[in-house]
Amino acid sequence: MFNELLGNDDDERAVSPVIGVILMVAITVILAAVIGAFVLQLGDSVSNTAPQASIGVDSISAADDEIVLRHSGGDTIEWSDTDLIVAKDNSTKDELRWNGPGEEAFSPASSVTITTNNTSNNTSDAVLNTGTNDHAADQGGEYTLAEGDRLTITLLDTSSGEIIFEREIRA
Repeated sequence: MFNELLGNDDDERAVSPVIGVILMVAITVILAAVIGAFVLQLGDSVSNTAPQASIGVDSISAADDEIVLRHSGGDTIEWSDTDLIVAKDNSTKDELRWNGPGEEAFSPASSVTITTNNTSNNTSDAVLNTGTNDHAADQGGEYTLAEGDRLTITLLDTSSGEIIFEREIRA
């Protein structure tokens, strides 16, 4: 009589563990699908990361309108996949831009020279010397540097859209 009141029938005892196992399997499958989707999306973005490099401003000369950048270590930067932007006083009016300047690479222990007003070739164009070649700016003409000018130098990886290097300096 006690079993009839509580409903503890031996035929219904196995239902609860079976439902528990089915729920645990369903949760495991859903969790595996969510983690798998996250990992696959993360894998796609890892292949499009910018090179990691230690770059510094080696020198700046307002008298010569020159800025020298030095690659101190890290990944080699391919110029064909990189934009270089030199903005004067955060102005787009005084912005020089090189879009993928050449096929050379900016490797560790090397330097590049940015001349914002190249008077040596009598054209007054801004020039990027990558060590082997001179490249005229793709956007912007030229400007002279004066003592105290604020400049922002940015190296942008075009394949990932990430900034490799950005520094604000004073001439």
